[in-house]
Amino acid sequence: LKRYGFWCDKLSVVPVRQVPVGLAYGWQYYQGCGDIVIPQLSFIRVFDRIRGVAISLRDTIRHEYAHAFAHTRDGFVNSGKFVTAFGRAHDSPDKDYYEKDLYVSPYAANDASEDFAETFMFYLKHQGKLPERLDTPTIKKKWDFVSDLRR
Repeated sequence: LKRYGFWCDKLSVVPVRQVPVGLAYGWQYYQGCGDIVIPQLSFIRVFDRIRGVAISLRDTIRHEYAHAFAHTRDGFVNSGKFVTAFGRAHDSPDKDYYEKDLYVSPYAANDASEDFAETFMFYLKHQGKLPERLDTPTIKKKWDFVSDLRR
């Protein structure tokens, strides 16, 4: 986060803790205490491993820090620029069907906050360079929004 210009004092005080068991890979208490929580045993992770899907701990933490970024710097995600890039308000509960030209991952179609978190995670994972397979006009708009948050 620091290398790419996202780290700030507000993020430095967000607690990251581990719990024994959880349903999800991790979660962040958005609009609550703000903590990031990572379970030692995640039921979704076990299910995904059986299906041959693997999401790294590093990507999980990147994703949850995106939620923490939104939590601590809500002026960015509650802006008209966010709606222009992501097609709906950050806190909108509207879900969408996954289309590979519109979202970086199937999970991103869940809602705008997850779309932001997944795009943020992919941005960090790929060191700010948009992979060719994701280079569509819709995803590029989202990617550029995340990139602009660094400034």
